[in-house]
Amino acid sequence: METKSHPPQRVTGPFKFLLFFLTVIVFFVSISILLYEATMAEVTIDYNGKEVQVRTHADTVEELMNELEIEVDDHDYLSRDMSASIRQGMEITYVPAKEVMVTINGEEKTYYTTADTVKSFLNQENIDVSEHDVVIPFMETSIVNGMDISINRAAKVTINDGGETETLWTTEKYVKDLLDSKNITLQALDEIDPSPKHPIEDGLTINITRVKKETEVVEERLDYKTITRYDSNMSQGQTRVIQPGEYGVVEHHYEITYKNGEEVERELVKQVTKQEGQDEIVAVGTKSSSSIQLLSSKKSSGGGSCGKGEPIKELTMRATAYSAYCNGCSGVTYTGINLRANPDAKVVAVDPSVIPLGSTVWVEGYGCAVAGDTGSAIQGNKIDLFYSNQSKVESFGFRIVRVKVYGN
Repeated sequence: METKSHPPQRVTGPFKFLLFFLTVIVFFVSISILLYEATMAEVTIDYNGKEVQVRTHADTVEELMNELEIEVDDHDYLSRDMSASIRQGMEITYVPAKEVMVTINGEEKTYYTTADTVKSFLNQENIDVSEHDVVIPFMETSIVNGMDISINRAAKVTINDGGETETLWTTEKYVKDLLDSKNITLQALDEIDPSPKHPIEDGLTINITRVKKETEVVEERLDYKTITRYDSNMSQGQTRVIQPGEYGVVEHHYEITYKNGEEVERELVKQVTKQEGQDEIVAVGTKSSSSIQLLSSKKSSGGGSCGKGEPIKELTMRATAYSAYCNGCSGVTYTGINLRANPDAKVVAVDPSVIPLGSTVWVEGYGCAVAGDTGSAIQGNKIDLFYSNQSKVESFGFRIVRVKVYGN
C-alpha cells in the first residue's frame, strides 16, 4: 500500500506576523547584549596583594569601588585618584590600612598604615630608632591589623662604681634594674646617688661609693715616771734605784671608715690596758759634802770678795727669790742643805752649766752665798735667792743683779 506525502503547510495569517516579531526582538536583544559587552572596560585590581580582573561600565574609579562594594578609607592606599576615569586595561592597586598601636617608653599612640613591615612602617611615620633602642617585634616582622609595637628608647648613662667609670646605653626603667642587669651589688654600708628607685634618663650619672668599716688595734707603750726620794743618809750625788720602772701597754681600738678605699674617719671606740706600768723610784743622797760651806747672813760679806780672792767670772743675771716652804718644796736643796733647819743660810739656786754647784758666789744686794740648789725654771743666766721670810720672797719680784763667781 503506498503512502502519499503531503507538501508542508505554509504559515499564514497572524501566526506568521507573530513569528516575525519575535525574530526581530531576539535579533535586537542579541545586538544589544553584544553592544553592552563590547562597551564594557576590562580593569585589573590588585586587592591587598591579590589580582582580580573585572569588566565594568563604571565611569570613574569611585563608581567602580562602589560597584565592588569596597569602602576606601582615608588611611588606605589607592593607586588611582577616586575621580579618575575608567579606561580599558586600567590597573588599580588597593591596600587597606591596618591599625597599629605604638608604645614608646610607656606612651601609647594609634596609627593606620599600609606598610608591609615594622621597619617600613617606622620609616613611613618618621619614627627614628637608634641602634641601642629595643623594638618589639623585630624590624622585619610583617604588619598585621591590630599589631602592638613597643619601642624602648635607650638612655646614655654613666656609672661611677667606687671610682671606676663606665658609660653605656640602657633601656632599663629604673636605676635598680640597670644595676641588676650589670650584676652590680650594693653592700649594706654602700652609698648611691641617685637612689635605686630613680628613673633612668638620658645623661644620668650614677655614683656608687663603696663604704667599708674595719677595726684596728694600736698598742701604745706608756713611759713610766721617775720618782725621786731624797735620802739624808746617802752622800750628795749618790743615787740608788729602789724600784725599777716598767712600761705600761694600752690597746687603742679604732673603728676606721673607708670610702672607695681611702680612710675618711677614725673613731676611738675603746681602750684596753694590756699591761700596767710601774713607776721608777730613785733614792738621791742629800748628805752634805764637806766641801760645801754654809754661809749665814751674819757672816756674809758685803764687800764682794767673800774672802776668796779674785772671782772666776762675773755675770749679769736675772734674780728671783724662793723660800723653804714653797709649793712642792721639801726644804732640802739639791745638794742636801736643809733650809728649814738653817733659816739663816745664804743659798742660791743656779744652772750648774753656768755656775758649778758648791761654788761661792757674791750677789749684788744679797751678799755672799753658796750655789747649793737647782730649779726647773733656773736655766741660763738666772739665779734664785733663798729667803726664810716668805713675805720678802713675795715682794722680791725679779731684779737684774751683778754676780761674782768664786771657787769652792
